[in-house]
Amino acid sequence: MATPDTAATTSLQTIQFDDTTQVAPGLVVRYKTVPRADTVVVRDPGDIPIAFTIEHQHKVIYRDKTDGYSYNDADREPAVRKLYPLWVPTGRDSGELLIDIISPPNTELSRRFFIRNASVVKLDTIPLFHEPAKNLDRDKWLELAGYSTFGEEWSDEQGRQWQTYNPKLYYEIRPTGLMLDSALTKQQAISQYGVFRGFTASDEPVIRIKKPEQGASPI
Repeated sequence: MATPDTAATTSLQTIQFDDTTQVAPGLVVRYKTVPRADTVVVRDPGDIPIAFTIEHQHKVIYRDKTDGYSYNDADREPAVRKLYPLWVPTGRDSGELLIDIISPPNTELSRRFFIRNASVVKLDTIPLFHEPAKNLDRDKWLELAGYSTFGEEWSDEQGRQWQTYNPKLYYEIRPTGLMLDSALTKQQAISQYGVFRGFTASDEPVIRIKKPEQGASPI
């Protein structure tokens, strides 16, 4: 009779999938399990090798590998699954492709691939976005917003609440790609913290949570 541990191992041992998403005409993002020998024992999701590729017109233009810890479609938030992969076109066969990733220690982020003339020319990492783009400041650009890391909150002995500085970053969607909206980011940081201390999260200084004004609604 199989124990829960052996049953779980057997289930992981048989996992196979080929998740393909078309993000633009001819441009595909693909996650596929790598074939394993029958003698390889898979004891946890980290033992499941997964090939990640970006393909243009059936040609691989980028290849990497990940594992079952970093990519598990069943564990992705519905909002993230609906939004990602995210494509921001900037021209013919060009644009910015965003995929959701998990970066140690368990921080959800976006990996951004700059694609020019059907080739990946640059990569970077920006916040993960949970909601579709909206016009948040009533200009002519839509914005996406997210945090680059986790913040912390706690109460002191007097019952006052505090939190670390972790500004929400806002990005405008422009014809040239995503651009940090520094004015909106600064405005919202001041609204939340009472002060702007840059675009990077920090454990110091610790600042007191500012109570929202009556009737005010954060963006």
